[in-house]
Amino acid sequence: MTLFILKDGERVERHEMAEKLVEKCGITYEEAAWVLEQVNYDLLDAMIYLERQGKLNGNQNRYSTAGGFNFFHDKKTAADAETPGEFFRILLQKLEEILKSSVSYHLIVLKDGTEILSIPLIAVAIILIVASVPALMAVIISFVCGVSYTIEKR
Repeated sequence: MTLFILKDGERVERHEMAEKLVEKCGITYEEAAWVLEQVNYDLLDAMIYLERQGKLNGNQNRYSTAGGFNFFHDKKTAADAETPGEFFRILLQKLEEILKSSVSYHLIVLKDGTEILSIPLIAVAIILIVASVPALMAVIISFVCGVSYTIEKR
C-alpha cells in the first residue's frame, strides 16, 4: 500500500483518493484511477483536469470570476410571462438589450496599419445576409489589395 501525505499531515491512500474523486466529481473508479495516474496522484490537479474536461457533477463544484453577458440575470424572462402580451414585451426588451450590446463590436478595415473603415458588427451581418455574393467578392478583392480585417469592442 502506497501512502501519501497531504500538507496538513493527513495520510491518504490511493484508493481513498479515488473514492474522493468519485464522490466529489461523479466519475467512475476507472476514470478516477486513470486521472490520478496522469497527474501523479495529486488530488487537486486531478480535480482541475476533470473540471477542464467538463466532467464535474453539475455546477455545485464550479466557481468562476469570469464576466460575461447575462441578459437574464435577476430579471424576469419571457418564460415567466403570464400573458401573451407580457411575453412579447419581455421578448422585445431582451432583443433590444442584445442589439444594443452588439453595436459595441466593430469590424475594422485596415490598409498598411491605417484604419480605413469601422462598421458595427450587426451592420456587417445584415450586409452579408442581404448582399452575400457582392460582399464576398469585395472581401476577396480587398485581400489581394493588402487590406486586413479585425474585430474590436469599442
